[in-house]
Amino acid sequence: TYHTPYVILENLHLERTIQDGVFYWFATGEVRNCIFRNEDKGIYVQELAYRGPDVIIENNLFYYNGQAIELYAWSHAKILNNHFVGTGYLQNTGTGLSSVIKNNLFITEINTYGNAILEFDNATIENNTIINGWYGIEVTKNCRVRNNIFHNQIYHALNFRNYTGGSYDISYNMYTDSNRVSTDTTRYRADSTDVFCADPMFVNNPYQYWFIGPPPGGYDYHLEAYSPAIDRGDPMILDKDG
Repeated sequence: TYHTPYVILENLHLERTIQDGVFYWFATGEVRNCIFRNEDKGIYVQELAYRGPDVIIENNLFYYNGQAIELYAWSHAKILNNHFVGTGYLQNTGTGLSSVIKNNLFITEINTYGNAILEFDNATIENNTIINGWYGIEVTKNCRVRNNIFHNQIYHALNFRNYTGGSYDISYNMYTDSNRVSTDTTRYRADSTDVFCADPMFVNNPYQYWFIGPPPGGYDYHLEAYSPAIDRGDPMILDKDG
């Protein structure tokens, strides 16, 4: 879409297109209930800037893409309730504007390089579950990171790049390895709001052991009844069950 005021895309299955599944250029809109599979980029948003409201990316499945979503050059989005499976990640390149990344599930294959969320300035990152990968989130300036579960990252959950200035609000997260939380303890130190445990008690986590391709029995990252993550999040942020 180019210079189109507002484009809504729903219920599409996009696989192995020439380059990008969806490309918003000087445009905004909504992408809901779609499947992106084996794309170079699932969704690419460029030069949105202040020309319109956030692109809404909600309830989609991104499956084994080179890159799931890229926001480029002053673009911003609300990325809500999506599943990202296999490889691929979210990236903001250029000057970041206030995006929201919330209630998503990221499953990266074990031993796969990369971050689930990369280079988002001024972002709110809440209520996500991030499984496997080398790193969970690359933390940049002015980020709010709360109520997320980081599980089974090879190196660290939080990877700080060499950014100067800015502020960080990082709390009420769960980590499954207290020795591999952050690459920079001067900018982030765990506190009493954080939870450390060996097992978050997911209903079915086949990607804990599965290396290549989709697991035969599917996956279910709801929490079991006695999970240590229950009722340990920020009390000011309620999930749909209260």
